[in-house]
Amino acid sequence: MTTSDVILVLNAIAVFSAPIAALWIAGKLQRRSDSYKAKLDILSTLMGLRHAPLSDESARALNLIDAVFTDEPAVREAWTRYYTSLSDPNQNVGPGYALREEKRRDLLLEIVKALGLSGKISSAELLRSYVSISAFETAQLAALERLYKRTLYEEELKSRNVPIPPWMLPPQATPVAPPQVATPVSPSPPPTGGNSGKPKAPPTS
Repeated sequence: MTTSDVILVLNAIAVFSAPIAALWIAGKLQRRSDSYKAKLDILSTLMGLRHAPLSDESARALNLIDAVFTDEPAVREAWTRYYTSLSDPNQNVGPGYALREEKRRDLLLEIVKALGLSGKISSAELLRSYVSISAFETAQLAALERLYKRTLYEEELKSRNVPIPPWMLPPQATPVAPPQVATPVSPSPPPTGGNSGKPKAPPTS
């Protein structure tokens, strides 16, 4: 085979393989773009609902992290720590709530890093949120309505002598057996009779 024949063969291979290579590169870029968009959607949801971190939409975004950030172990580790805080009833109020918020901020920071936005979004901006008075009142009314309905259902169950299922009780309301307290024992009265236990007076002469 002459040099010209080799060149013709290589040119033919290039002509036929160029579209295939172009499709492969386009597919790879598309998958990368779709992956970035999915990650950005999770960040957008979590930031858009910073005023309602326990909403259904936030929960859905959190549950997608392990599937969307498969190539970001730091993000998944931060989500594990935040999940542990969410599962701890002691972190619902007070210092525990502040610790939970810190874990949520750490998770958002790791997502921001994974998206290459560290220089554009700061930690303070991640925690800053706004909610209108009307939206706040609507959320309060919805919570009160849920509590009211729950109370009605519980009273109905009690009136029918139906115990409330344990899985319906919040963690802090789970019945706990009272501590065993020792019954105080009264001291025994001093014995009567010949030896009362008192020191005898010295004999008189």
